[in-house]
Amino acid sequence: MFKIIPIMILIFILPACTTVSNNQYGNYIDNEHTTYDEQIANDVIQKIQKSFSPANTRFNLKQESDDAFGQLLVSTLRSNGYALSELGDLNSGEDINNVKVEKNNPYAKKPIGYDLNYIVDQPMQGFYRVTLLIGKESLSRAYLIQDSLIQPASAWIHKE
Repeated sequence: MFKIIPIMILIFILPACTTVSNNQYGNYIDNEHTTYDEQIANDVIQKIQKSFSPANTRFNLKQESDDAFGQLLVSTLRSNGYALSELGDLNSGEDINNVKVEKNNPYAKKPIGYDLNYIVDQPMQGFYRVTLLIGKESLSRAYLIQDSLIQPASAWIHKE
């Protein structure tokens, strides 16, 4: 009986580790590290460019991007030729892709493109992680801080 209890706990806890709710998106790095945000954003853009053609790809950012990383990501995506609609654009009811977006209407057409969310966090001291959620796929990469420099500590991890 006592052997079953830990197994049952694991069965219920592990799936929670793989799900992310909408309010958990964003940048959890202190604002004092904007140089880290810039380096991570440049690395993210390089990865996106390898997977998505700039002139033919539209992203729909589904979260607020008021942090340093989010602002860098938005401006760099746009300057590299990506079409990008932000959360405010999608909620305003304005015309996107020549389709009237209506709130709370399950039959309204959704904007064309890939949904985009990001999480930048610091799971432990000296170790940062970025996760991009593009459509139904995720890309993650770890970064290590050594001597005030941030460098990739892993390859990009792709989860479908």
